Amino acid sequence: GLCVRGRVPSEFLLQDQYLHKGVIVVLKDTPEATIGLMLNRPSNTLAPTFSPYDNVRRVCFGGPYSTQGLTGRSGGFWVHRSEELAKRGIGQAVGQSGLYVTQPQKLSEADRSQCLVVEGFCMWPKKEFAQAEELRRGPWKGARVPEGGLQSEIDAGKFEAIEVTEDAFNAFLVAAATPQTAAEANSQGNVRV
Repeated sequence: GLCVRGRVPSEFLLQDQYLHKGVIVVLKDTPEATIGLMLNRPSNTLAPTFSPYDNVRRVCFGGPYSTQGLTGRSGGFWVHRSEELAKRGIGQAVGQSGLYVTQPQKLSEADRSQCLVVEGFCMWPKKEFAQAEELRRGPWKGARVPEGGLQSEIDAGKFEAIEVTEDAFNAFLVAAATPQTAAEANSQGNVRV
């Protein structure tokens, strides 16, 4: 449930430049890897919310790794911070962050407008898994993959721990909202369910 933000002054000081000023919530930290979702990178891909208030929402880029390989199909992560939804048992708490991750099938039409849709995830491999990832990326990538997971990046001063407040999460929702209707987005071919 730890939340971190990229804090280096230039994106060129990070191995993966998309993490510059990225806000990431850690979903899981194991001996093999740290896995997290980036919350503040809306893309041009749209997902329908089926809500009369907010017809479509931008899908946020959560990281370069796809859930499709893990589940056989990609549905992304639906992230909310709603106490009301949590009391109804919608979503799994992410540590003490106040954030919850759920699947779209568990949400009513009105509930979807309270969620960020995040596709993909970030991973910081550890030890021998970091070495395997470095081989997978190839020598052209340049910098070595840190062997201590995300914690080694925090220790190096590249990230800082933060709290994702309700106001900050609402700002992410606003950034992911779009005035476009679902019909307009669908006619352009960029809505995904």
